Amino acid sequence: MKHEISLNYKIKYVWIGLICIVVFGVLLFLTLAYHDIKITLIDVITYLAGMCATLTLLYHAFSLEYQILAQKENTDLLRTKYTYDMISKWSSTDMRECVNEVRSILKDSDRLKELQDPSQIEKFAEYLKSNSKHRGYLVQTLNYFENIATMYDTNHIDHEIVKKTFKSLFISYYAVLKNYIDFRQKEYPDSWYYYEKVCKVWIENNKTA
Repeated sequence: MKHEISLNYKIKYVWIGLICIVVFGVLLFLTLAYHDIKITLIDVITYLAGMCATLTLLYHAFSLEYQILAQKENTDLLRTKYTYDMISKWSSTDMRECVNEVRSILKDSDRLKELQDPSQIEKFAEYLKSNSKHRGYLVQTLNYFENIATMYDTNHIDHEIVKKTFKSLFISYYAVLKNYIDFRQKEYPDSWYYYEKVCKVWIENNKTA
Protein backbone atom coordinates (compact mmCIF):
# COMPACT_ATOMS: atom_id res chain seq x y z
CA MET A 1 0.00 0.00 0.00
CA LYS A 2 2.71 2.50 0.95
CA HIS A 3 4.55 1.76 -2.32
CA GLU A 4 1.34 2.39 -4.29
CA ILE A 5 0.88 5.73 -2.54
CA SER A 6 4.51 6.61 -3.15
CA LEU A 7 4.23 5.72 -6.83
CA ASN A 8 1.01 7.74 -7.21
CA TYR A 9 2.74 10.78 -5.78
CA LYS A 10 5.66 10.30 -8.16
CA ILE A 11 3.29 10.01 -11.13
CA LYS A 12 1.74 13.29 -9.99
CA TYR A 13 5.22 14.78 -10.04
CA VAL A 14 5.57 13.63 -13.66
CA TRP A 15 2.33 15.40 -14.55
CA ILE A 16 3.47 18.50 -12.70
CA GLY A 17 6.77 18.29 -14.59
CA LEU A 18 4.91 18.04 -17.89
CA ILE A 19 2.86 21.13 -17.08
CA CYS A 20 6.02 22.97 -16.05
CA ILE A 21 7.67 22.04 -19.33
CA VAL A 22 4.72 23.37 -21.31
CA VAL A 23 4.56 26.59 -19.26
CA PHE A 24 8.34 27.06 -19.39
CA GLY A 25 8.32 26.36 -23.14
CA VAL A 26 5.58 28.93 -23.78
CA LEU A 27 7.43 31.55 -21.70
CA LEU A 28 10.72 30.70 -23.40
CA PHE A 29 9.37 30.96 -26.91
CA LEU A 30 7.44 34.13 -26.09
CA THR A 31 10.63 35.66 -24.70
CA LEU A 32 12.57 34.66 -27.80
CA ALA A 33 9.83 36.05 -30.01
CA TYR A 34 9.83 39.25 -27.98
CA HIS A 35 13.55 39.66 -28.73
CA ASP A 36 12.95 38.96 -32.41
CA ILE A 37 14.74 35.65 -32.29
CA LYS A 38 13.37 33.46 -35.04
CA ILE A 39 11.64 30.29 -33.85
CA THR A 40 10.77 27.48 -36.22
CA LEU A 41 8.37 24.61 -35.83
CA ILE A 42 11.39 22.31 -35.71
CA ASP A 43 12.67 24.20 -32.65
CA VAL A 44 9.36 23.73 -30.84
CA ILE A 45 9.18 20.04 -31.74
CA THR A 46 12.80 19.50 -30.70
CA TYR A 47 12.18 21.22 -27.37
CA LEU A 48 9.04 19.22 -26.65
CA ALA A 49 10.63 15.94 -27.74
CA GLY A 50 13.66 16.53 -25.55
CA MET A 51 11.60 17.41 -22.50
CA CYS A 52 9.21 14.50 -23.02
CA ALA A 53 12.15 12.13 -23.36
CA THR A 54 13.53 13.46 -20.07
CA LEU A 55 10.18 12.95 -18.36
CA THR A 56 9.93 9.44 -19.80
CA LEU A 57 13.33 8.57 -18.34
CA LEU A 58 12.28 9.96 -14.98
CA TYR A 59 9.03 7.99 -15.06
CA HIS A 60 10.87 4.75 -15.83
CA ALA A 61 13.32 5.54 -13.03
CA PHE A 62 10.40 5.95 -10.62
CA SER A 63 8.86 2.70 -11.88
CA LEU A 64 12.15 0.85 -11.42
CA GLU A 65 12.47 2.20 -7.89
CA TYR A 66 8.94 1.02 -7.13
CA GLN A 67 9.70 -2.45 -8.50
CA ILE A 68 12.85 -2.68 -6.38
CA LEU A 69 10.99 -1.61 -3.24
CA ALA A 70 8.12 -3.99 -3.98
CA GLN A 71 10.56 -6.86 -4.55
CA LYS A 72 12.37 -6.06 -1.30
CA GLU A 73 9.09 -6.02 0.59
CA ASN A 74 8.09 -9.33 -0.97
CA THR A 75 11.47 -10.83 -0.05
CA ASP A 76 11.05 -9.62 3.54
CA LEU A 77 7.59 -11.20 3.70
CA LEU A 78 8.93 -14.50 2.36
CA ARG A 79 11.81 -14.39 4.87
CA THR A 80 9.33 -13.78 7.70
CA LYS A 81 7.12 -16.66 6.55
CA TYR A 82 10.11 -18.96 6.23
CA THR A 83 11.24 -17.95 9.71
CA TYR A 84 7.86 -18.77 11.23
CA ASP A 85 7.79 -22.09 9.37
CA MET A 86 11.16 -23.06 10.87
CA ILE A 87 10.18 -21.89 14.33
CA SER A 88 6.85 -23.73 14.22
CA LYS A 89 8.70 -27.06 13.86
CA TRP A 90 9.72 -26.69 17.51
CA SER A 91 6.07 -27.18 18.47
CA SER A 92 5.39 -30.00 16.02
CA THR A 93 4.32 -33.42 17.31
CA ASP A 94 7.56 -35.15 16.34
CA MET A 95 9.71 -32.44 17.86
CA ARG A 96 7.60 -32.27 21.01
CA GLU A 97 8.33 -35.90 21.77
CA CYS A 98 12.02 -35.24 21.20
CA VAL A 99 11.99 -32.16 23.47
CA ASN A 100 10.25 -34.03 26.28
CA GLU A 101 12.78 -36.85 26.13
CA VAL A 102 15.74 -34.45 26.16
CA ARG A 103 14.30 -32.58 29.13
CA SER A 104 13.91 -35.82 31.02
CA ILE A 105 17.58 -36.60 30.34
CA LEU A 106 18.71 -33.19 31.53
CA LYS A 107 16.59 -33.45 34.68
CA ASP A 108 18.28 -36.69 35.65
CA SER A 109 20.60 -35.78 38.55
CA ASP A 110 23.31 -38.24 37.48
CA ARG A 111 23.32 -37.00 33.89
CA LEU A 112 23.31 -33.39 35.07
CA LYS A 113 26.36 -33.96 37.28
CA GLU A 114 28.21 -35.52 34.36
CA LEU A 115 27.34 -32.60 32.13
CA GLN A 116 28.40 -29.98 34.65
CA ASP A 117 31.77 -31.58 35.38
CA PRO A 118 34.19 -31.59 32.39
CA SER A 119 36.10 -34.47 33.99
CA GLN A 120 32.95 -36.65 33.87
CA ILE A 121 31.72 -35.68 30.43
CA GLU A 122 33.03 -38.93 28.96
CA LYS A 123 30.65 -40.78 31.28
CA PHE A 124 27.79 -38.82 29.76
CA ALA A 125 29.04 -39.68 26.27
CA GLU A 126 29.22 -43.37 27.24
CA TYR A 127 25.69 -43.17 28.60
CA LEU A 128 24.49 -41.87 25.24
CA LYS A 129 26.34 -44.62 23.39
CA SER A 130 24.53 -47.22 25.45
CA ASN A 131 21.19 -45.42 25.03
CA SER A 132 20.93 -44.77 21.30
CA LYS A 133 17.35 -43.52 21.57
CA HIS A 134 18.32 -40.77 24.02
CA ARG A 135 21.39 -39.95 21.96
CA GLY A 136 19.19 -39.60 18.88
CA TYR A 137 16.80 -37.23 20.64
CA LEU A 138 19.64 -35.06 21.96
CA VAL A 139 21.39 -34.91 18.59
CA GLN A 140 18.10 -34.11 16.85
CA THR A 141 17.51 -31.20 19.23
CA LEU A 142 21.02 -29.82 18.81
CA ASN A 143 20.82 -30.25 15.04
CA TYR A 144 17.57 -28.28 15.02
CA PHE A 145 19.27 -25.51 16.97
CA GLU A 146 22.21 -25.67 14.56
CA ASN A 147 19.91 -25.28 11.54
CA ILE A 148 18.24 -22.23 13.05
CA ALA A 149 21.60 -20.73 14.05
CA THR A 150 23.09 -21.35 10.60
CA MET A 151 20.21 -19.60 8.87
CA TYR A 152 20.46 -16.80 11.44
CA ASP A 153 24.20 -16.35 10.91
CA THR A 154 23.84 -16.27 7.12
CA ASN A 155 20.92 -13.76 7.25
CA HIS A 156 18.41 -16.11 5.65
CA ILE A 157 15.84 -15.70 8.41
CA ASP A 158 14.51 -12.76 10.39
CA HIS A 159 16.94 -11.93 13.21
CA GLU A 160 14.48 -10.20 15.50
CA ILE A 161 11.91 -13.00 15.34
CA VAL A 162 14.51 -15.68 15.98
CA LYS A 163 16.14 -13.72 18.78
CA LYS A 164 12.86 -13.06 20.58
CA THR A 165 11.76 -16.67 20.17
CA PHE A 166 14.93 -18.62 20.86
CA LYS A 167 17.39 -16.44 22.77
CA SER A 168 16.51 -17.68 26.27
CA LEU A 169 15.98 -21.24 25.06
CA PHE A 170 19.29 -21.37 23.19
CA ILE A 171 21.27 -19.98 26.10
CA SER A 172 19.63 -22.23 28.72
CA TYR A 173 20.34 -25.39 26.70
CA TYR A 174 23.85 -24.22 25.88
CA ALA A 175 24.62 -23.59 29.56
CA VAL A 176 23.82 -27.22 30.33
CA LEU A 177 25.29 -28.83 27.20
CA LYS A 178 28.41 -26.71 26.72
CA ASN A 179 30.80 -29.35 28.07
CA TYR A 180 29.27 -32.04 25.88
CA ILE A 181 29.49 -29.79 22.82
CA ASP A 182 33.15 -29.06 23.61
CA PHE A 183 33.76 -32.81 24.03
CA ARG A 184 32.20 -33.58 20.63
CA GLN A 185 34.12 -30.74 18.97
CA LYS A 186 37.44 -32.30 19.96
CA GLU A 187 36.69 -35.06 17.48
CA TYR A 188 34.40 -33.13 15.13
CA PRO A 189 35.35 -29.41 15.26
CA ASP A 190 32.29 -28.30 13.28
CA SER A 191 29.78 -29.95 15.59
CA TRP A 192 27.03 -27.41 16.34
CA TYR A 193 29.46 -24.62 15.46
CA TYR A 194 26.88 -21.98 14.53
CA TYR A 195 24.66 -22.81 17.48
CA GLU A 196 27.58 -22.20 19.83
CA LYS A 197 28.60 -19.07 17.92
CA VAL A 198 25.14 -17.50 18.17
CA CYS A 199 24.84 -18.43 21.85
CA LYS A 200 28.19 -16.81 22.66
CA VAL A 201 27.16 -13.60 20.91
CA TRP A 202 23.84 -13.44 22.77
CA ILE A 203 25.51 -14.23 26.09
CA GLU A 204 28.06 -11.47 25.50
CA ASN A 205 25.29 -9.05 24.54
CA ASN A 206 23.53 -9.83 27.83
CA LYS A 207 26.68 -8.88 29.72
CA THR A 208 26.99 -5.50 27.98
CA ALA A 209 23.25 -4.72 27.97
